[in-house]
Amino acid sequence: MSNDFYSERFLESFGPYIERGWVFCSIRPGLQPLIQTDRDCTLPSCPLAEKVHRHQATDEDRKYTDRVSADWLALKLKQSR
Repeated sequence: MSNDFYSERFLESFGPYIERGWVFCSIRPGLQPLIQTDRDCTLPSCPLAEKVHRHQATDEDRKYTDRVSADWLALKLKQSR
């Protein structure tokens, strides 16, 4: 894997969602959940939870998601051997 920071458990938990198009999004400090940018936010811990809204991932969020995705794919390849 390109980065030992991500544990196998972390990758196995989030990798399948990333494969389906979910991205990590910095909603507030300490809160970076996976979201679907084409759907309304349903996170009860979101600061804007009372309003109908959608989050858009920043370039930094997308780069982070891409790093996790690359490590997820590397793990899948390693496990298939």
